[in-house]
Amino acid sequence: MKKLPLLVGIVVTSLWLPSLAAYGNVGLDNQPLHWDVRESFSDSQSGANIEAKIGGKVTEIICDEFGKRKLATYPVGASCDPSAYSGRVFVGFPSLQVPVCEGAGKNCIEEFFAVDPSGKKLEGQFLGYTTLSGWVPENKQLGNHLGAASGIWKIAGAIHSGGSDFYEVHLTMEGGFVEFRNGRQLGKFKQEDRSFNSAIRPISVAIEDGVYKKAVCGDCSALPAELIFGVTAVLPKSIKSWYSGRIIEPDVIYEPASSGFNRITITGKPMTIPTFQGRISKSQASPELLSLYDWCPTDWHYCPGWHTNGYSYGNDQSSKYLRAWRPLANDSATGQSTTWTIRTVTVFFGRGSGGDLGFSRCAEPNKPAGIVSTNALIYDGMVPQFQNGFFNYRVAGMHYKADGKTEFLGRYEMVMDEQLARCMFRFPKAPISATVTVTGENGENVVATSLVNSSNGKLRLAAYNFTFSEKTIKIKLGAQWHITCTKGKTTRYVKGTRCPAGFKRG
Repeated sequence: MKKLPLLVGIVVTSLWLPSLAAYGNVGLDNQPLHWDVRESFSDSQSGANIEAKIGGKVTEIICDEFGKRKLATYPVGASCDPSAYSGRVFVGFPSLQVPVCEGAGKNCIEEFFAVDPSGKKLEGQFLGYTTLSGWVPENKQLGNHLGAASGIWKIAGAIHSGGSDFYEVHLTMEGGFVEFRNGRQLGKFKQEDRSFNSAIRPISVAIEDGVYKKAVCGDCSALPAELIFGVTAVLPKSIKSWYSGRIIEPDVIYEPASSGFNRITITGKPMTIPTFQGRISKSQASPELLSLYDWCPTDWHYCPGWHTNGYSYGNDQSSKYLRAWRPLANDSATGQSTTWTIRTVTVFFGRGSGGDLGFSRCAEPNKPAGIVSTNALIYDGMVPQFQNGFFNYRVAGMHYKADGKTEFLGRYEMVMDEQLARCMFRFPKAPISATVTVTGENGENVVATSLVNSSNGKLRLAAYNFTFSEKTIKIKLGAQWHITCTKGKTTRYVKGTRCPAGFKRG
């Protein structure tokens, strides 16, 4: 069984390339190449992965659950008991969706709601799960919580483009592993090693024998743009506290729940983002594009490409795909969708700067550290890089919408805890100042609208109305009425216009 390469994605509705049916029998020349970019949703995976060494070769075993008598689906007959193997063995679940809270629950979704333009809160009613199969039971031995299916909710009056007020709500925990060594378990799953991905999707439902079931919904691509949607969950305090998303005017609020847990509420308006779905045969592809698919076996029906939900621009591979597909697509997206997604991410402030700038020292477990949100086709989904005194955040996309004529205008928002910034940069007791600029591929400044303000202890920075292809958002933080003076790795904020001897203005 061949294993696919790591998938990262973009989605396009193909109107300008032939369909798969047009290819007939696949051969070396007409083997279709695909590239899709879209937001993705996933439920809990009923299987768990065990990576063990069998016959001198590291093998991935997919198990329904653990135990000597449980089923291993690949390879056939392999044991699903991780303690049965010698050497180092790693156990991981691909994803685990948290269920809806029952009473004072933990690791669960507590509330789903919307707020209309008048400020009225519209409470969501939980109806049931999309399926009762595929759940992953709680595993106390490994420290893993219950993995459920996505929930079906109704918000009366919140009508989406499909004509109904039903929604599917996801909050999926991802990543993390447990290690066994020579049959002995070392530790348990750590919540801080797992990130979560939350999403809202408009759906239609059918009722069969009194049970709500997800049904085909025609055009359910658009959430109502005028509503603020919110999800509240009870999650461990150790969960990552920096967020990356696809929502407008994002906000995250933490409140203490039971011991070791926070009640986390995420709110924001849906965001319209471009999508891309590319299809082309090898005989039509450019040499640049072909080089990106040189890994694909010729006997495969098609080459899936580097699939992404956009959250991967920091990975050089997705930018290479964008540049190769751009001329074939007339620098145009193939569609758009209105979406609401947000995820936690690992902090790497230190990339290119030699340290995390004190983030691990300054970030508090009972406060959200920051949020970045953008409508770019692909984007660097991690925390903005800090280089040469600037936070840098890269975004990219096709220049035009699907009509090939209308420019797609970029949007970027960053929210950061003010006390976190003050602690990290050791600002003096003065209001924090900030500037936001957008630069092009050659470093030139790009015309854009920027917004900077501070309220409720949070810095809010934004850039709007810039066009693509590839841009860098640059944010400079400082202290009002002070200049930045540097000497080697030492930084001082000096009131006035002159730096001390030996220092230079930064």
